[in-house]
Amino acid sequence: MRHYVGGGFHASDAPFPLVDAVTGRAVGEVPEAPRTVVDRAVPTAPKALRHTFDTRDLLVEAGRRPVGERQELLTHRALDPTWDRDAGPTPSYDDGDTPC
Repeated sequence: MRHYVGGGFHASDAPFPLVDAVTGRAVGEVPEAPRTVVDRAVPTAPKALRHTFDTRDLLVEAGRRPVGERQELLTHRALDPTWDRDAGPTPSYDDGDTPC
């Protein structure tokens, strides 16, 4: 099951909702400010999901990678499934909407 913690919360809003990423239903609570997200199925998530989140949303596989690295990995895999983050410099893609 895929879960995520929504971003943009203030510390006074605790506990924070834990939401099923597929159904959108609340499945629990996180007592402290969200730092990571459990989403073991992110690599197979819809393409739209891979391109809509940013570091403020804290979408990262729990404890595996810093938010920015996880986002970069998903974005480049979505655009080029053969891309290897350890093979060299990050490729530059110009999709017309995002400044390179």
